Amino acid sequence: EGWLRVDPGYRPATVAAITTPGTDIAATVSALEDAVGDQAQSVVSGSESIRVLLGGYLTMVSVLATVVVSLTVLVVVLVIALVVTTMIVQSRTALGVKKALGFTTRDLTVQTLWTYVPIVAAAAVVGALAGWVGLNPLLSAALRSIGIMKVELALNPLFVAGMAAGVVALAVAVTLAASLRIGRVSAYALLSE
Repeated sequence: EGWLRVDPGYRPATVAAITTPGTDIAATVSALEDAVGDQAQSVVSGSESIRVLLGGYLTMVSVLATVVVSLTVLVVVLVIALVVTTMIVQSRTALGVKKALGFTTRDLTVQTLWTYVPIVAAAAVVGALAGWVGLNPLLSAALRSIGIMKVELALNPLFVAGMAAGVVALAVAVTLAASLRIGRVSAYALLSE
């Protein structure tokens, strides 16, 4: 009616039907096609059109998430393996002396775990909290260029905590694997060098 006030010759070219939640969209589109017949060029589902338009972006986000998780795993593995291996090589003499004093390989491995895992655990918790708080604003800023002004992703706190726990478990596994070199250190070998 507002358009007729502005332009008395206006003829509507688009009709929008808003449905209630739970309505079968396909059945509604089919009923509208039957009702208007040849008078309409096309009858489309707006929600399906949006899904098609955003399909590429949704695929891109899932691929990006996979890449980020893969890079995180790779960085954690490489950094922890490098740090632990370097520590073992540099403190070979100290480890040999500790073994001569009665420490077992298991004792020294546990000491190595307690040296590195708490730091990784603290970093994982801080990273998970930062991701939980910052994901929606960052995603909104990234998608603003394509017209999506506000994004509200419901993040499950258990999923976020599980990711942090996964990083810590990965750190433990890599530290244990890198600590296998402690078993090759012996006081006898150090004295005979």
